[in-house]
Amino acid sequence: MKKYYYPLLIAGLFSLLTNAQVIYSDQFDDFLTTESNSAYDVSLDNGNLNIQGNGTAGAFNAFEYDVHTAGTPTTFDMTSPPQIFIKARANGVGVLRIDVKDAEGYVSNLSANYASLTEEFAVYTLDFDGDFNDGGYGGSPCESANAPCPVDPTTITNLVFFVNDTTGGYDGLIEIDWISVGEPLEEQATDLLYSDQFDDFLTTESNDAYTSSLVDGNLMIVGNGTAGAFNAFEYDLHDMGALQAYDLSANPQLYIKARGTSMPEFRIDMRDTAGFVTNLQANAVTLDDDFGIYQLDFTGDFLDGGYGGSPCESANAPCPVDPTTIAHLVFFVNAATGGYDGTIEIDWISVGEPLENEDEPELLYSDQYDDFLTTDSNDAYTVSLLEGNLNIVANGTAGAFNAFEYDLHDMGTPMAFDVSSAPQLYIKAKGTNTPTLRIDMKDAEGYVTNLQASSATLTEDYFIYTLDFDGNFLDGGYGGTPCEAADAPCAVDPTMITNLLLYVNDATGGYEGVIDIDWISIGQPLEDALPAGKNIRYNQVGYHLNREKLINLTSETDFEPLPYTVVDADGVTVVSGMTSATQLWNESQEYVATIDVSEISTEGIYVITVDDEEAEFRVSENVYEALSEAAFKYYYYNRASTEITAGYGGDYARPLGLPDTEILVHSSAASDARPEGTVISAPKGWYDAGDYNKYIVNSGISTYTLLAAFEHYPDYFETKAYDIPETSNAIPDILDEIKWNLDWMLAMQDPNDGGVYHKLTGLNFQGIIMPADYTADRYVVQKSTSAALNFAAVTAMASRIYANYEAELPGYSAQLIAASESAYTWAQANPTVYYDQPDDVFTGEYGDNNVSDEFQWAAVELFITTSDQTYNNDIDVEAIGNGVPFWGYTAPLALISIVNNAEQIDNDVDVASATAKFLETANQLKDKVNNSAMRVAMGSGDYNWGSNGQAGNQMMLLIQAYQIDGDDTFLDAAFTASDYLLGRNATGYCFVSGFGDLSMNNPHHRISEADTVFDAVPGMVAGGPHSGQQDGCPGYPSTDPARSYVDTWCSYSSNEVTINWNAPLFYSTAALYRIQEEALSIEDVEITDANPLQLYPNPSTDIINISLENASNLSVKVFAMDGKLIIDQALESSRALNINSLSKGMYVMQVENEGEKYVAKFFKM
Repeated sequence: MKKYYYPLLIAGLFSLLTNAQVIYSDQFDDFLTTESNSAYDVSLDNGNLNIQGNGTAGAFNAFEYDVHTAGTPTTFDMTSPPQIFIKARANGVGVLRIDVKDAEGYVSNLSANYASLTEEFAVYTLDFDGDFNDGGYGGSPCESANAPCPVDPTTITNLVFFVNDTTGGYDGLIEIDWISVGEPLEEQATDLLYSDQFDDFLTTESNDAYTSSLVDGNLMIVGNGTAGAFNAFEYDLHDMGALQAYDLSANPQLYIKARGTSMPEFRIDMRDTAGFVTNLQANAVTLDDDFGIYQLDFTGDFLDGGYGGSPCESANAPCPVDPTTIAHLVFFVNAATGGYDGTIEIDWISVGEPLENEDEPELLYSDQYDDFLTTDSNDAYTVSLLEGNLNIVANGTAGAFNAFEYDLHDMGTPMAFDVSSAPQLYIKAKGTNTPTLRIDMKDAEGYVTNLQASSATLTEDYFIYTLDFDGNFLDGGYGGTPCEAADAPCAVDPTMITNLLLYVNDATGGYEGVIDIDWISIGQPLEDALPAGKNIRYNQVGYHLNREKLINLTSETDFEPLPYTVVDADGVTVVSGMTSATQLWNESQEYVATIDVSEISTEGIYVITVDDEEAEFRVSENVYEALSEAAFKYYYYNRASTEITAGYGGDYARPLGLPDTEILVHSSAASDARPEGTVISAPKGWYDAGDYNKYIVNSGISTYTLLAAFEHYPDYFETKAYDIPETSNAIPDILDEIKWNLDWMLAMQDPNDGGVYHKLTGLNFQGIIMPADYTADRYVVQKSTSAALNFAAVTAMASRIYANYEAELPGYSAQLIAASESAYTWAQANPTVYYDQPDDVFTGEYGDNNVSDEFQWAAVELFITTSDQTYNNDIDVEAIGNGVPFWGYTAPLALISIVNNAEQIDNDVDVASATAKFLETANQLKDKVNNSAMRVAMGSGDYNWGSNGQAGNQMMLLIQAYQIDGDDTFLDAAFTASDYLLGRNATGYCFVSGFGDLSMNNPHHRISEADTVFDAVPGMVAGGPHSGQQDGCPGYPSTDPARSYVDTWCSYSSNEVTINWNAPLFYSTAALYRIQEEALSIEDVEITDANPLQLYPNPSTDIINISLENASNLSVKVFAMDGKLIIDQALESSRALNINSLSKGMYVMQVENEGEKYVAKFFKM
């Protein structure tokens, strides 16, 4: 969704189009490469491809078109641009779906691309950008366990056609005049299809939340603040007041000239005469106080997601919406939260083409720094005019948020300027030492745009930066302005801007260097943008000694290998060379070169320089301890039903909120024992994400991952303190924190039947408030099979762990296993009770209609804990899938638990098959790390909602593969893959709040947004990039999946945080820290002549015997000489260690006996 102005952008788009070329085309004059079948008769007729359906086709009955050159099968590369154009028509409604198939047989069926044909020829665009993924639905090499699988866009061999795919039964004729890839063979007319200027007829009804009326030729909509989430009101399309359906298929672009108070998000869906609604993809814009013209593109979006309120059942979704019979527009204001209290004015609405074009933004203000200096120096910054530039010299003494002000002026006279019509600030600047320059605007009353930071990271070369203040005229009440924290956010007046506040490295200060600003302007830039430069992408937290250290150089345009140098803190060159040859990274559409600086073997701060770009990075023995601690502490900050005290929470202290001791049983959860309205108590737990609700299903994988961290590394976590209120007790801190959530989960079980409520929630999402300000009723909603099984798996696993703390928590382990078995019994009796969102509930769903994986997972955990053969009988290793887990696919968690408890269950469960399955996924991930252009584990099928959770779970699997198999290459891949979340990615962001040089700081997280602390709660990982952009927010730099990310509160699609995405970040960074610590400890070992540990024979080819006086049960670790852990094994009766798997060379063995450690070297021949 975009504002419909900026001729500069439109001209740029035209330039892109005119530089595109036809990659492939067929006008169907001579060669028929599409075969008929029993349902479709295919032929060439008068230069058209005619497809006659006889009504017998079933759902998803496809026929294929072979790509060809003069009749000979061939392939084409549709990487850029990945658009198919088709000119076609149909008698009767024919929804034509097209998938593409590559030379290996993989099909782009994960996301459907549709053209809703009408009886008149029209040109349709099907955009496959980001859609080259096979969902593993059958008929291709992609197995469901490995899905999604990448489709190779460079070797497309076939187009797969479906007509009315989800229903079949098409009885009619489709005619295709031509088809092309890359560029259409002719342009589509863009006639006006519908318009309303709201002069005479009101066809929008008022309701309890919104009053609609016509005022001065505008549609006026007044919201009173009572609307719930997804509370809609409808506008009827009409002809002089008479309701009428319109054919909008030829050019489904909707234009609206509107404005709104309090920056409402205005969403519009279309409804056809049958009642189906275009709700699968949201089309929304954020309105300003001033009129703007907005465009909403419905191309490809005529699909109903089956979310309720339409004839589309969820089991049949997505259902086609008929673009030829659109009769209504469905309006939402702040759809996800509701509660809009303000006024929206719509001047006109149209479809096909706008009724007017936005005027070209005018130059509202500029300064070229030739004559007047209106910026004062201070102790930290010396400011002057130098050769027509504003020259800023920083001496390194500035504290955090130390600002200096620039006065807007007219020939040196201070003046206020109205920047509301085009609040884009342009600046041409450069700076030494890569400073981050932040600019806020201040109005005449002293209010400052500090709620959302607008910043640019400068390089040593001039570049033109754009800082977009559209929607950012809000003061967060952080002090130094008239805005009190209790009243925040406060409005900043864009019509009276008097000053700019400049900060350098705002959050840290301490900048020492020189910044030169050539010019500054508002409304329009003073000169065209400079060519895009190159970007250094690196791990901003740091690199480890003795591990791979990769840095990438990226650019939108290809480049030859370039020289680079790395210097230490003294300026001494330690590494130099040439970058690698570039590779195109499809996920970001960038060219990537790799720089390997692994040879650096000394701790320190280093600076890399390449092509006049610089970046500072850190090398240390172990860099992830603080990161893993913050990732864990996030759970404390997200606790429900408690005060966060200053002693443990610091700046993030907050009063108690949401005690959750008076929770209502929703009608969907009612039973004879607990009828609707029954009050129960379910305190504690963690707030799930950016909201204040709590969900059992997502708690499943989240709690499991933390439990797994303890189960896999008990020696580390037993003594690890995290500065939480329970730190002083006798239970490990990690188990204290997990228990906070387990206690809530236990309260979510109905004691009368063992069923588990799906979630605890309000009926709607709340606004930007702190927990203590939440006053709405909360409910437990519906029992579900998925909730029961997640609950059963986690409580069974927890039971065996807490059994070791019976003295500290008497009866707790028994309580957990009893609850687990009761929930599992309920799930067996109710195997298909899938969550179905009630009509009056509008919060997150976590719906899962395939629980076969959860059944296996729960059975595995129960059998490991109880050894009861009843549960073993339910385990089918062959049926357990592999792959990367997420909340809706937990099969890999079962595999992890099997292989980590192999000794206990090996006689009963096929551990070998489970291990092979697990390692198959790990090998695939390792191959991606080693072979991708960016050297990351993330591939084309990984950029979905919550992609950073996927990245975290990939790391966890690689670490586990190393622990299971002992293959160093898995650990190497895990360390290298860890760079991705920490800055070596396409966005340049460290995705973890509070860490890195450019860190996520504006998450969709109500606590971080509603508190008065400028910085977000530290240690949270953002959801991550993907091309969906379902929030409709401004600021996304690209639709390429690896770059489609924006650090704003608005972006719940890419910048929300959740307990399940943080869990693998914590697990992986803690595990890597622990492994690295153990590996490094080998360097400190001193082996004496009087060593009581003796190894023989030494050297050896296969067996090393261990001699140690008074030895009982031995714990044996073998390290390579670089410190890597190779073997970790317990020896009970035997004193012989098999070293057949080791390569030839010197090793160090550490033997632990009765708390004492002994070390000796040996040589493998």
